[in-house]
Parts: sequence; C-alpha cells; structure tokens
Amino acid sequence: MVEARADVGVVPYVGPSLNHLYASPNKVSQYMHAGLALFVNELPYLASLVREFDCGVTYRAEDTAESFRTAVERLLDPDELRRLRLNALEATRIFNWERLSEPYRDALQRLYDGTRA
Repeated sequence: MVEARADVGVVPYVGPSLNHLYASPNKVSQYMHAGLALFVNELPYLASLVREFDCGVTYRAEDTAESFRTAVERLLDPDELRRLRLNALEATRIFNWERLSEPYRDALQRLYDGTRA
C-alpha cells in the first residue's frame, strides 16, 4: 500500500465561466474532510467557503503574480497552515452532505406527504 500525504487541496478553476463561477466541486468537501487547507481562485462560492470557515487562502487568477504569491506565502507559514487545516476539518461538522441536504429532504418529505393525502 502506498501512503499519500498532503497539506493543501487545490481547486484551479479560473472562471469567469458559469460552469465555475458558483461551482461547489466534490473535491472541496473531500479536501476539508481530509483536513487540507484550501487553495482556490477568488470565485464567489469557493471564496465564501474559505472566508466563512477560515480554512484556506484565495488568489485572483487575473492577478496571478501578486495575489498568488501572497496566498502561497501564507501557506508556507507552518503555524498558519496548521490552523487552516484544523479549521477545514472542524468545518466539516457543518459543511457535510447530511447537514446541507436537510432542506432538500424536508422539501421532498413535504411533497410526498402532500401527494399522499
């Protein structure tokens, strides 16, 4: 068995394609559940997750030189990286399919109950 190890999960979506603009890739949740800090472009949804949970860094793809370097420098600080990784893992208590799907399950249950009567 090969052991793999990582500290950072990268989502290299550039945008502004609508396919990426509000994307929530499965890999983001998987990275967070693995305790990886996120490294993402400043796209609305992905950046909001990083800000809400303080679990990674963002950069602006259109300004790769400055913002990319600044983001990488934050990740090179071992204490900051450890803090971001712990925050990512802690966030999965809230950011997980069971919690996020509750409104969908409730709506489906109401629909089922309404058609059953």
